[in-house]
Amino acid sequence: IKVSIEFLWGFYFWKIFWWVFFPYTCFFIIFLLYSSIIYDGSNQGFEFNYLFGGISVLYCVVIICMETRQMLNQGIEYFTSDSLIWNIIDFASSGFVIAFTVMDFADSASEKDQREVGSLAIFFLWIKFFYFLRIFKPTSAFIRMITEIIRDMGVFSFIYLLANFAFANAYFLLDG
Repeated sequence: IKVSIEFLWGFYFWKIFWWVFFPYTCFFIIFLLYSSIIYDGSNQGFEFNYLFGGISVLYCVVIICMETRQMLNQGIEYFTSDSLIWNIIDFASSGFVIAFTVMDFADSASEKDQREVGSLAIFFLWIKFFYFLRIFKPTSAFIRMITEIIRDMGVFSFIYLLANFAFANAYFLLDG
């Protein structure tokens, strides 16, 4: 089975690389340049803002359409599968990119608010970039390991949070 999987992976790797990873990387670089270098909060030199922002919004609309189609095709399984967190990150990153771009184009929010939305967008895009590193053999084991550690930390974090609340409640009562 391992030999057949490796044989098929040689074929599918390049399809995933050129049809998914490469377009995402181009979009990621464009939005990274747009949000980090070109965006200045004042719409000066707006030609590049419109170009890079428009490309970013177009890519995000395509991703949202693909996610919506996937949601309709899979039904309830879309919300119960192990890939739910990645689906949420897809929607969140696209939503924040569109919100940041619309706020910039419409000049409808303060620069501080725009930068906060932009920082959330770029944070989720970085997480998606780590997700795509799973397709490369040298990085796939590390990404899998980080994912499993984060999943296992959920139970520990819950117990830790309960312990913190217990001590906080006890100290609150002592404080009187």
